[in-house]
Amino acid sequence: ASDVYKRQALSPMLGYENATLVAKRAQLENKTVREVVTELSLMSVEEFEAILGDVDRLAGPPQS
Repeated sequence: ASDVYKRQALSPMLGYENATLVAKRAQLENKTVREVVTELSLMSVEEFEAILGDVDRLAGPPQS
C-alpha cells in the first residue's frame, strides 16, 4: 500500500511512469524514495523535501 501512496504522491511532479519506476526501484533495491529520486536526478533533495517532506516516514511502518 505504501508504494501506491508514494507513486500517487510523486505522479503530479514526475509523471506516472517515473513515479512507478521510482517506487519499484526503491522496493527492489531497499532504498528510500528520496534516494532513488535524487539518484535518477528527477529532483534535488531540497525540491523533494519542499514538495513531499519525509514521505518515507509518513508512508512507512510506524517508528517506535
